[in-house]
Amino acid sequence: MAARLRVTHPPCPRPLTNNWTAARGLRDEVAEHYESVRRYWQPTPEAYAALGRMYLTDPQQRWMVDQVEPDLSAWLAAAIPAYARNRLGLHEPPASRPT
Repeated sequence: MAARLRVTHPPCPRPLTNNWTAARGLRDEVAEHYESVRRYWQPTPEAYAALGRMYLTDPQQRWMVDQVEPDLSAWLAAAIPAYARNRLGLHEPPASRPT
């Protein structure tokens, strides 16, 4: 499967821009990922963002994804939550401040 993904998946775009409106090609990549996930699972925006973070935090998932493209896990961990915020309406609470 990884070999097939290497053939069909373009190299990981670098760097991930913080300017969401300037990154149309990157949005298309994540939109394609989201639609492929939705074929098997209907995630909430929160669940989809968590899936993106899991690609980086779970060692097995990170290894598997990085076999397709080095550092793809880090890119997905940033891009998927950004997509969930900007396209799926994810509302994350502000970071708590130490007291």
